[in-house]
Parts: sequence; C-alpha cells; structure tokens
Amino acid sequence: MASPFEFFRKNQKTMMVAVTILAMFSFVVLGSIQDIGDIRSMSYLFPIAMGLLIGSVAMGYAFKKNFLWPAAILGGIAGAWLGSFVAFESTANAAVKVQGGNITQIELNNLLAQRSIANNFVQQAFLRSNPQMAELISNQMFQAYILQMLQQRMFGFGMETQEKDVVLGQILRREAQAEGMIISDTFVNEYINNVLTNQNLSRDDFFNILKDLRVNRNQLYSALREEIAARQALYLFRPLNGPTPQELWANYLKTQMRQSLDVVPVSVSSFVDEVPNPTDAELKAFFEKYKSDYPNQIGEGTIGFKQPDRAAISYLEADYATFESLVGEVSD
Repeated sequence: MASPFEFFRKNQKTMMVAVTILAMFSFVVLGSIQDIGDIRSMSYLFPIAMGLLIGSVAMGYAFKKNFLWPAAILGGIAGAWLGSFVAFESTANAAVKVQGGNITQIELNNLLAQRSIANNFVQQAFLRSNPQMAELISNQMFQAYILQMLQQRMFGFGMETQEKDVVLGQILRREAQAEGMIISDTFVNEYINNVLTNQNLSRDDFFNILKDLRVNRNQLYSALREEIAARQALYLFRPLNGPTPQELWANYLKTQMRQSLDVVPVSVSSFVDEVPNPTDAELKAFFEKYKSDYPNQIGEGTIGFKQPDRAAISYLEADYATFESLVGEVSD
C-alpha cells in the first residue's frame, strides 16, 4: 500500500518553493499590519498572495522542464486573476448597504472587535483608576450606580443591536473624515488621562490592561481614535434640542416690551350700598351648591365651603424627673 505522504515526497521541491515565497510575503507584507484599521486592506492583498502561491507552484513544477519563468509568469497571472475574482465576490456581497459605501461582513466583524477593545479598555481603566469603585461594584447597593457611571463612559449610541450601533459609528466616522476631522494621539492621551481616569491611571496599570486585552498600544489607540471620532461627529452633526430662533425671538420680546397704562382705582365699598343683601333662601342655595367643594379646589379663587377634618385631642403628660423627686430613699 502506497504511503499517503508519497505525493509530498515526490513534489517536495515544488512545495518548498511555494512555502518559501509565501513565508517571505507574510513576513514582509503582513508584518506591517499592526492595527485594526489595516486588516480591512487584506482583501486587496489576496490577489497578490494567490498570484505568488500559484506562480511559485508553477515555477517549482516547471523546475525540471526548462520553462521556469514562463510557467511562473503564467501561474502568477492565473493566481492573481483567481484571487481578484474571489476577493471581489467576498466584498460584493455587502453585509450592510449604506450610502457612501457598503460594509462587508469582514468590515463589520472588525468594527465589532474595535468596539469591544475600546469599551473593555474604558471599563478596566475606569475601575483601576477608581479603586473605591472597584471595591463597591460587588456590593448590590452600589452596583447599579457604578454600572450607570461606566455606561456613560463607554462607547455606543443606544441602538437596539450592537451591529446597528457600530454601523452608525462607521457612518459618523465617514462624515467626520469628509469634514477633515483628525483625532491625534495627543487627543487620545488627553481623553485617557483627563476625561476617563482623571490622571489616576498609572503606567503599570495601563500596560497591565493592554496585557489583559492582548493588544498593543497601536491597536488600542487605533480603536479609541475611531470611536472618539464617531462620538465627536455625533456631537457636531446631531440636531440641537434647544429653542428655535422664533422661540428665542419671542422670549427676547417679552423682556424688552414696554407699555404705558392709565390706571384708575375702583373702590368696592363705593358700590356695596347699591347691591341688596341676599335672602336666607339665596344663602342656603348658595351654600348647598358649594358645600362639597374645598376652597380653590376647582381653580385659583373658586368658592368652596368644605373644611378638612379636624379632631380635638386631649393628653396627659407626666414628667419623670418630677415624680422621681417625690419618692424618698428606698430602704431595706
């Protein structure tokens, strides 16, 4: 029975050539990818990788046939075409269709990973810079309050699903880029030190958080930079809930309006003698009409004769010190 590894032994030179070229490609090109944003460009590298792979396989196979370079060129072209076709198919089917450019499933996953890194850092940095909060978070009495404080500092826009939330963030980032907004590393440093931790996060705690999250500084700053840009864009572009210009103008007129009035005082006592006194029947009917209403019950100044319940209470108070002085010494 032939060994299943006979094929590999027979073509080991060809495979070694392919593996060597791919290893060189990985160390040179993929080694430069250090943050989350660069991952999105990997789909454009796929045709190159496929061209190198198939071209190197063809070159290794033709090693003994004396048409080494023609085979390598044809294999590279075929691999590049195949890689371009696969990359196009993978990006053509968008996971989310939005104006300004669809979002593929790979990009959506990257956005979710980016949000996770940013929010996990916010949570750990806040608790490490506030040791008292970290101790009280396990206490049921304070847990809801501390979680609310954390929620206010974490990134998000309150959408019903996390996928919709990160898509909204991506749309806001595109708007920010169109307006020329740039979030520098200095801005990220100020956010961490002044806004998030109030300068209470030590260097050791910072690198311990990076270790826990399994990311480097560039990856963290890239995630924070993207999320901060989306948040800043929301502050700039969202409609304000304040008063409209018409309402502001009306309020201004109220404070600036001036009027002159001619006032003549009218004394009620001057007209009392002109009105006859009511009869007993009229008084009784008037009382019956309003006897079930409290004063001002229906509105300010309305009539009502009903009175709140009252109780007369009598009580007896005995002063302990006074009675104690009346008792003599207790003897055996």
